[in-house]
Amino acid sequence: LVYRDWLKNQFVYRSCPHFCMMASVSAPKVSDNVAKATLVYWDIRGLAQPIRFALEYAGCDYDDVRLDAGDAADAASYKKAWLDAKPTLGLEFPNLPYLLDGDVAIAQSSAILRHVCRKHGLGPKAEDLTGCARVDALLDQLCDFDSSLTGMCYSAFHNGGKEAWVANRMGPALAQFEAVLTAGGKPFFGGDVPCAADFKAYEEFDKCRLIAPGCLEASGRSSLAAHLAKFEALPGIAGYLASPRFKAHLVNNPHAQFK
Repeated sequence: LVYRDWLKNQFVYRSCPHFCMMASVSAPKVSDNVAKATLVYWDIRGLAQPIRFALEYAGCDYDDVRLDAGDAADAASYKKAWLDAKPTLGLEFPNLPYLLDGDVAIAQSSAILRHVCRKHGLGPKAEDLTGCARVDALLDQLCDFDSSLTGMCYSAFHNGGKEAWVANRMGPALAQFEAVLTAGGKPFFGGDVPCAADFKAYEEFDKCRLIAPGCLEASGRSSLAAHLAKFEALPGIAGYLASPRFKAHLVNNPHAQFK
C-alpha cells in the first residue's frame, strides 16, 4: 500500500493472528482504495477499542492505523495534522474513528461496530427484529454511559469528581447492566456468543475497573465480573489481549485528566 504522506510520525499495526508490523505511514483516504479493512483512530483505546475487539474476535486481517495527537501543551500543533487532513479524506462525515472496508467508508464508532458485527454474523440475524432492537438499545445505553465516563475522565476527574461519579453515576448504571445480564441467563448480552453490545460492554466495564479497582467484585455484580472473564477467554480475544497489538493505555488522549 502507498498512502499520501500528509501526516508524519504515525504508525499502523498490521493486525492478524500471526503477524504484527509497525511502520511509519500516513492515514488513508477513501480514494486510496485500501486492500483490506482499515480502522483509523488516535493512538488510544477511546471509541475505537470495541471495534478492534470485534475485528479480532471475527479473525479479520485488518490495518489498525493509530494517529499521534501530539503534545497537548502545544495548542498550536495539538491535533493539527488531523484537523488539516480531515476535510480531504473523502468521507461524508469525516471524524475519528473511521473505517474503510471495500465499498464501505464510514465514521461514527457505533455505526462501524454494527457494520463489523453484521458483516461477520456477530449477533442476531437481520430477520430477528426483536433481537436486533434489543442489541441496538443496549449499545446505545452503553454509549450514553461511555459519554458520562469519558466526560468525567477529561474534565472532572480531580477534586472529588471521580468519587462523585463513581457513587452517583457508575454505581447505579452497573446495577442496571447487572440486572439485565442476569435476567438474560446467558454469559453475554448477545446470549451464548458476543454481539455488538458485548464488545462495547467489555470496554466500559474494564475502564470502570481501571478507575475504581474492585468495583466489579462488589456485592451484587457477579454477572458483570463473569462477563469480563468469559470475554477475555474468547478465541481471538485472549490472544489479542496478550499481544503487543493491545495497548491497555492510553485510554484517553493526552489532554484528559485521566489517561
